[in-house]
Amino acid sequence: MFRRLPLAVMLLSGSLVLGGCFASSPPPTTTTTFPKTGLAVEAPSRILYKACGSTRDVSSATFTTSFLHPALSNNYLSGTWKVGPGGSVGTIQTKGMGQASIISTPLTVYLKASAAFWTQLSASVSAHAKALAGTWVAVSISSPLFPAVAPVAALGSMSRFLAGCFNPPKLAGLGSVNGIPIIYLHVHGGSGTQALGIALKGDPLILSMTQFSGARTLSTTSIGAFNSAIAISAPTNATPIADLLK
Repeated sequence: MFRRLPLAVMLLSGSLVLGGCFASSPPPTTTTTFPKTGLAVEAPSRILYKACGSTRDVSSATFTTSFLHPALSNNYLSGTWKVGPGGSVGTIQTKGMGQASIISTPLTVYLKASAAFWTQLSASVSAHAKALAGTWVAVSISSPLFPAVAPVAALGSMSRFLAGCFNPPKLAGLGSVNGIPIIYLHVHGGSGTQALGIALKGDPLILSMTQFSGARTLSTTSIGAFNSAIAISAPTNATPIADLLK
């Protein structure tokens, strides 16, 4: 269950890399004509409670994010992650910095990326970017450089979808995801305002999340493949970052 996510993933959940000044009232979500029945007629707080509980209890999931304003997201364009009880594994596509691969396990984050990605990631390692490039680098939670990789690993944490679970939600319309009717709730969570798309058919799982900044849509995320078998393990050829910075 996701409430048992590895320590590193849970610690990272609040550190999103999206920038900008978030507004408290994002644009309304487009509505459709789905009839309001069942879950849709319940109070928003009750819908959010059920959605968070159902999503938290799944054993695994896969999600894909598109970043619509690279200038506000460290030049990230898109990312795909698989998340399970052992952590998460994923990739990030960037604007001009190549692809980065990330694996989060209970006590260590593993990152494989280009020299340009490392240079952008942290000024503290930019001088060593060439040594870090193209190899699996292991950064433990006890490393002084862990805060540099934490925001990247946080993007692969299911906890970011649950960040607003205890905040007051607002109804924002009805819609659909892959043919499944959903209800949208706007809620403050993590670093800004989210529009959560919650399934009205089957379990009330969170199927989508859109993040806003003022009138801008910063990112959109779709979530699926719930409870699939996902094996997550550390790369066998990873080198501790301290060894590469000598």
